[in-house]
Amino acid sequence: TIYPNLFLGLANRELKRGELELLEAKDQGRLRGFLKLIHSEFEFILFDCSPAISEITIQVLFAVDSLVIPVQTQAKSVVAFGEIQYEIGKAQE
Repeated sequence: TIYPNLFLGLANRELKRGELELLEAKDQGRLRGFLKLIHSEFEFILFDCSPAISEITIQVLFAVDSLVIPVQTQAKSVVAFGEIQYEIGKAQE
């Protein structure tokens, strides 16, 4: 980017391929382990996950220190938020 010390990882086919590798590895702490290796190089690491609960989303839930979850005030969004809360609870166990 034009901003110093700002690095972006974009969602593309490589990300989908990486998700398949995570599924095959069946290691929910794999992303967390990687982030431990690089965390000292960054002040913040942000993940923008899709609203669907996918392997990437679950990996992020296991790896992060805190979450920001925007929710629309629609019935489907509230139901989906309940599902996310359930996954967060599983990740914290």
